[in-house]
Amino acid sequence: MSQRNALIVATALTVFVLVLIGGVVARVAQGSAVAAPSATPTALVEAALPTSQADQQAMQGREAAYQQTIEQANQQLQQAYAEQQALREQLIQSQAQTQ
Repeated sequence: MSQRNALIVATALTVFVLVLIGGVVARVAQGSAVAAPSATPTALVEAALPTSQADQQAMQGREAAYQQTIEQANQQLQQAYAEQQALREQLIQSQAQTQ
């Protein structure tokens, strides 16, 4: 290998190693910075919970409306599925008659 090629390979490997070390250092520094704020997640959860009776009633009302909406959507899905099955049966019957 000529001296010029050896120098190019050595330079490329050096740059690669330096970039790799820089990435590892950045990742480690970022990981320790991110870990510190998440030490108290319970405080955030407690702050998000409704505290007054009115808040709890409003949340229960929203939950009831949500459950009703889900039930209506499920009924519509069941109806659409039944219609699909009926149409499938009609298609099978019409194909059987044409054969």
